[in-house]
Amino acid sequence: MSKLYNGSSVGRFIEQAMEKGFEVTQLNEGVLLGGDYLIEKDGYLSTVIWEKALNEWSSAYQARRFDTRKPQSAKALDNLTKKLKG
Repeated sequence: MSKLYNGSSVGRFIEQAMEKGFEVTQLNEGVLLGGDYLIEKDGYLSTVIWEKALNEWSSAYQARRFDTRKPQSAKALDNLTKKLKG
């Protein structure tokens, strides 16, 4: 099982990334938390964060770090997020 993160940890991570000049994009609105996020800088994909439902009442975040070019098409980006969510 992948490591899970709570909303406050992800919020701090996103704030720190923005302070360092990273661009944060919300890909999807969340159900219980903030949803899915893409963090990038200078066209390079840094981190993808997605919400994972744990049960009917709670959810957490999972994340994956990257050091690669961001997919240029919306379809490629959508396929990447679907693949990560499993």
